[in-house]
Amino acid sequence: MHRYRPFPISFVILSLASLAACQQAAAPEVSGELLFGSGHYLAVLALRNGNTDIVASIGDVDIQEISPRSDRRILLNVFGPVNQKDSHRLVLFDLETRQQLTFFEGRSGRYLLDGQTLVYDDGSRIWATWKRVNYWEKVEVAQHPFNAKVRIVPVSDTSFLYSIGSEGDAPLQLFDTVQRRSTKLTRLMSVCELEGAIWIQARSELLCRSGSPSSGNKSYVFANLDGVVSASMQLPPDKSFRALAYIPDRDAVVLSESWRTWMSGRQKWAVWLYDIGEEASHRILEHQYLGSSVIYRPE
Repeated sequence: MHRYRPFPISFVILSLASLAACQQAAAPEVSGELLFGSGHYLAVLALRNGNTDIVASIGDVDIQEISPRSDRRILLNVFGPVNQKDSHRLVLFDLETRQQLTFFEGRSGRYLLDGQTLVYDDGSRIWATWKRVNYWEKVEVAQHPFNAKVRIVPVSDTSFLYSIGSEGDAPLQLFDTVQRRSTKLTRLMSVCELEGAIWIQARSELLCRSGSPSSGNKSYVFANLDGVVSASMQLPPDKSFRALAYIPDRDAVVLSESWRTWMSGRQKWAVWLYDIGEEASHRILEHQYLGSSVIYRPE
């Protein structure tokens, strides 16, 4: 009777090492950097080598979200003590001078693509506001129950998407600051949710999660404002992702992967790159937390 001889353990180890090396070699080189918030600090991640540095300390507050305004200034959504009371605030941060300017008490702040119109939630209303010569002009966008969940995604110089309440139940609306009115986007709502969505200006499309609210298996799709889906991301189906930023010079998307370890239940994170043209995804960094929002800057 013929007997099969087991492979030596050294051969197995070498084979696995070779396979891992091949997978690492397949990952693309990426340049540029990501600004992100981590507790009290504004930090920067270099995509080329994975190095992180502290840009500035924001004091006793925690950075909840960050969003762009211009090459020099960014908007921070922070939470922390003011006069012995914790509150949500919007802080304009100058990357060159490291100066902070508190704008309003509010949250979910976003600048429209013109960098002039600010949209934010004061806890019971969404406002759009812009600065005149000596004052701020404000337009009320919508009222909502106190501290309801609000999502805001700018899509042009004069308009933005928003939803209020639980995903799946919350109407998805488009507000136009010129016409000063909201339009319900029923078809887009049927294919997209705003949580974890990013607007890709180069495609005039929203990159968003798609799937029923009760389904744990949601995929990312590209959809225009009419709700027409042009493509979907070919991501590993057994992992949980959040889209964070679009990289125009590579036509790629940066995503964060999160999971809990099987033994201890500890939260873990990794950074992925999705090449839209090649429809290929790569895990480019492990053990890196980026939060729920980042700002991409080219080198």
